[in-house]
Amino acid sequence: MSSTDRCRPGSANALPLMAGLGLATLVLGGTAAASPDVTDLAPVYRGDLEVSYEGALGQDRLIEDGEVVGNRSTGEHLLHYRLTASLLTGVGLVLEIPHWAAQDITFADGHSMEFDPLDDDGTMSGTAALGQNPTVQGGGLGGTWVGIRGAPFHEEAFSKRTDRFSWLIEGGFRFKDKSNFYTVDDTGKRGAGPGAPGWRLITAFSTTHNRTSPYMQYTLVRSSRINAVTTDASGSASAVGLEIRPSSILQIDTGAEVMLSEYGEDGGRVTLDLSSRFVYDSWQDIPSGLYLPSILDASRGSIVTQDETLTLQGGIGLNWRMVEYAQLNLQGGAGVSTPHQLEHLYGVGTGLGAWHWYVGSSIRFRARDPLFQDIF
Repeated sequence: MSSTDRCRPGSANALPLMAGLGLATLVLGGTAAASPDVTDLAPVYRGDLEVSYEGALGQDRLIEDGEVVGNRSTGEHLLHYRLTASLLTGVGLVLEIPHWAAQDITFADGHSMEFDPLDDDGTMSGTAALGQNPTVQGGGLGGTWVGIRGAPFHEEAFSKRTDRFSWLIEGGFRFKDKSNFYTVDDTGKRGAGPGAPGWRLITAFSTTHNRTSPYMQYTLVRSSRINAVTTDASGSASAVGLEIRPSSILQIDTGAEVMLSEYGEDGGRVTLDLSSRFVYDSWQDIPSGLYLPSILDASRGSIVTQDETLTLQGGIGLNWRMVEYAQLNLQGGAGVSTPHQLEHLYGVGTGLGAWHWYVGSSIRFRARDPLFQDIF
């Protein structure tokens, strides 16, 4: 499963009900087996070193007053370098560094933004087409995550207690980054990611039923504000000390790992991971013109509010543990998101049913027996 740095029930009141039903399902019954990835925990004095990649692509239409005024594609190529180490039985530390190889927004068939004296604001409806397709591109390292994790209950870590389910909790802090996707530096280079400090809380549950391991994982990321300098098209500073607030994120992953094969004497196995993902992205305050192909000069350099969004995705993955201390994961999925207004100053939003795809892979070195059984 991927970490959240930036993916529906009918209402907010449905979330506690879903959580309660899910936990009831997880706790009932089960036989001892290996934990799925979301609750995997290294033995004491050991840990995991993981490098993962996730590529995401989104495509949507820009709509104003029922008219299509442009198309937009968003792309992200994100690497994570993650180290976890268990200090005590069921307790460990986490160090994680995100790295955006690329993050971009590409517009096509966009209309120019023009002033509408009747509504006293800007409009793209019925205006001339842009002569070019604007693109926003960035990349670079994100803020480092540090945290602590623990398991009050765990089928493997506390096998002598015969726990019938695993419960893993992780809390972390993200340090502020020197760059972000919203602004460019004095050399004209745009960063990637939110750039803001933040907090993260992850809680995951799993159990085993014969050869199937159902799981649920809740991830909450709360981003803080950053003060930044916005720039105009030439790269010159247009406003100083503006307050940017990236969106906060709630992500709920549910699924099951199904054992396809176990082989050899070194812990080899292959599992199929079937999952669904619900993501709530809160509103955010961002520089005007980032998510639109054209804006009025009057709003350039100002901060605008972007609406919240909901995304629902389904995914499938294949997890291959070649031996006990090495594992390769492959995954992919697709889903849709709800329409939302891109800037509160303009009546342009995304259309209904915007599509999002993702693919991912990870390689994880697991400091486990039998490789390290004689060291500790």
